Amino acid sequence: MIPLPRLALLVALWLGLPAPMVPAQDLPPSRWQLPLWSRTAHYAPPPWVRSRGFEQEVEIFRQQGVNNGVETFIYEYIPEGERFEDWSELYAIYAERRGRVAMEEAISGIYGIFATACEEAIYQELQPVGQGRALFAIYCTRDLTRREYGEVAVFSVISAEGELVRNYYEKRLPAFSRVSLNHGPPLPMAELEKAIAAVSRFELR
Repeated sequence: MIPLPRLALLVALWLGLPAPMVPAQDLPPSRWQLPLWSRTAHYAPPPWVRSRGFEQEVEIFRQQGVNNGVETFIYEYIPEGERFEDWSELYAIYAERRGRVAMEEAISGIYGIFATACEEAIYQELQPVGQGRALFAIYCTRDLTRREYGEVAVFSVISAEGELVRNYYEKRLPAFSRVSLNHGPPLPMAELEKAIAAVSRFELR
């Protein structure tokens, strides 16, 4: 299991559990559905979507296949007009059909991706990890291949009947440091709250 460097208690004071602080009228409209294998993902639209005519506000990438013997499915959204090679924001559903996976193992696997790609990756638990669900953020202080950028990522992960599915939001922004987090998140608090509120609505049915 990969150890997870965590934000200090001081930082938890500015973050806390912000999702409930977002007024209902500020949440994205409706909830979208995406059929998977035995279940359907129900999730909020990307945080930047402002209308029900979302086709005008997003670019979409979809792929389904088998990776190292594991069935995978990904559905990604980026803002309209951007490229998947160079996005500013990304919102996605990613699913694996791989048998039973402990939630701690799933979190460790996601964190490991950032630990490899970032100068420093910092984990923040947003809600206590449950038997089949987790809500957390990862702060990438500096991308090792695009050193002018850092990243904030928010994940909602559900494990059910051999399917591991995550709804997540990632935003690129200027590189930052762990020390800077003592003064607040690297993006406006309202944006962070909205992203957390969006992925918090994720369900599998």
